[in-house]
Amino acid sequence: MIQTFGPVLPPGQIGLATAEVQPVARPLLFNPGEVLKGFVLQSGTNNRVLLQIGDSRIIADTQTPLKAGEQLVLRVEETGPKTILQILGESYPEAQKINQYLILNRSQPRSLSDIFLVLKQKLDATALSETHPESLKEDARKISQLMESLVYSPQTMQSPGYIKDYIQGLGLLLEHGLFRALDGNTRLAGARDREGLKGGLLKLTALLQELAGTSGSIPADQIEAINNLLRQSQSSITAIEIQQVLNVLSQEEGRPYFLSIPMSFPDGIRFQDLYMEKGNDGERDIAGNARHRFILFLDMDILGEMMAEVQLTGEKVRCRLRCQEEGSQILIASLMAELKDRLESAGLKVVEASCCLDPKLTQLRDECRREHRIDNREALSLYA
Repeated sequence: MIQTFGPVLPPGQIGLATAEVQPVARPLLFNPGEVLKGFVLQSGTNNRVLLQIGDSRIIADTQTPLKAGEQLVLRVEETGPKTILQILGESYPEAQKINQYLILNRSQPRSLSDIFLVLKQKLDATALSETHPESLKEDARKISQLMESLVYSPQTMQSPGYIKDYIQGLGLLLEHGLFRALDGNTRLAGARDREGLKGGLLKLTALLQELAGTSGSIPADQIEAINNLLRQSQSSITAIEIQQVLNVLSQEEGRPYFLSIPMSFPDGIRFQDLYMEKGNDGERDIAGNARHRFILFLDMDILGEMMAEVQLTGEKVRCRLRCQEEGSQILIASLMAELKDRLESAGLKVVEASCCLDPKLTQLRDECRREHRIDNREALSLYA
C-alpha cells in the first residue's frame, strides 16, 4: 500500500514526499485533499524510508531527511504513478482541527447521547410552541421525527438495514472512508442526496441565527429559547463531527469502526457499543475471502449485560454470545439452534453458534472501550 512524508514543519515550511506506486497497487483510500496520519518505521540512505498508514506499508523517497518514529499529519496532493503527500505542521489548520475534536471527545464523552436525551426534548418543545414562527416549528418537527427513526425500537427493529440507515441518518456518510465501505450496497445508491441529521441541524442553525438577528421584533423569552436551541444544535453538530473524525482516524490506523447505537427501553434510551472490523489482506482464507468481525455490547433492562461476536468469512459465519447473568445465558442458549437455522436459510454456512456465561463481561466491555479510544492512543499524542 502507500504512504510518504517529510518532517513535521510549521506552515510556510511544509515538506513534500513522493511515493512511486503502480496504479493497480494504489489503495482506494488515497484521494486528493484527504488528510491522513502516518508513521515512519525505518529510515535508510538517500532519503528512502519505510512508511505506514494503518496496516499498510510502503517504501518511499522523500525530499528531506526523516527519522524512524516520526508521526505526521499528511494531506494527499496528487494520486497517479506518483502519489504526493504534503506534510502538515501541528499549527496547520487540518492538524489543529483534528486536535480540537480529539480534545472535545475526551472532555465531552456524552456529547452524542445528549443529542437524543437533551436536543430531542428541546425540539419537541419548539414544535409544540404556539409563539415560535411556523418555519421553525416545522423544521423542529422534521428533525425530531428523523431522530425517532434513528433509535432502535419496536418501530425500527423490523428494518433489516437499520445499522446502515442509522449511519446515513446520523450524517456519518459525510465520512469519506465510511461512505466508501458501505457504498457498494444498492440501498444507499441515493445516500449522497439525503442530508441526514447533521445536514438538517446545519439548516436549522442557519434559521435560528437568522431569527436571533431579528431580536427587536421577537419577545425576549422567545429569543432566549431560540438561543438555547441554537447552542444545543451547534453542540449536536460538533458531536456528530467528533464521530466522523474518530472513525476516519480508526480507518487509517486499521482499527474497527465504532458506533454508539441508541436503543429504546421503558426507562429511557441506553447506548450500545458496536465495533465493525473489515478484514485485511493478511487475514484471507484459502479461497481469498477476507474475515470481517463485528462485536456488539448490549446493556439490556432484563437480560443484563450481553456481548455478541460475529465473524464472517465468505459464506462462513461464527456467532458467539456471552451473558453476564446465568438466567439470561440459559434462555439465550436455548435459542441458538433456531438462530443457526435462520442463518443457514439465508445461505450462510454456520461454523459456530454458541452462548456462554461470562461474569466479567462489564470489565471486558470497559477494556474494549479503552483499547479502541483513538484519543488515548500513543500514536496520536503528537496532535492531542
